[in-house]
Amino acid sequence: MPLTVAALKAMFSQETKEIPLIFMEISHVDLPPADNPIRLVYDSVDHVVGEYTYLRCYFDIDLPSDEGDAPPTCKLQVDNVDQKIIEACRIIQSPATVTFWVSLASSEDLKEAGPFEMTLKGVDADALHVRGDLGYENIFNEPVPGDSFTPATHPGLF
Repeated sequence: MPLTVAALKAMFSQETKEIPLIFMEISHVDLPPADNPIRLVYDSVDHVVGEYTYLRCYFDIDLPSDEGDAPPTCKLQVDNVDQKIIEACRIIQSPATVTFWVSLASSEDLKEAGPFEMTLKGVDADALHVRGDLGYENIFNEPVPGDSFTPATHPGLF
């Protein structure tokens, strides 16, 4: 997806008032409907986009290495700033879905980059931070073909 003219102008100018914001949503079927998804924004103030409020929060996403022999994984660290985050860590027993994207502060509803959807696994929490591994589903270990070709399922082949 190409960047907008406003984003390109902000990136290439010597001075700009544009601020890139990273929005993140953490969703899981086990979360209560009122907290699903957990919405965070990398900024010092809360942001209202549409009808949703994104909680200000510091988080860090370490991008994957470029090793060719392993699926890409990222490290995610979120400051434990809200009770919802630690409660979600206690409730969720299977991998959660994390979606993040970049928008400009002047046009928060327009996604400049993303959305990127990954799976959150191996969550560990303490009083200050919540950490986990972000990755994609490992499709390389899926059976090929995924179906069995039998007379009952594919009668036209027999």
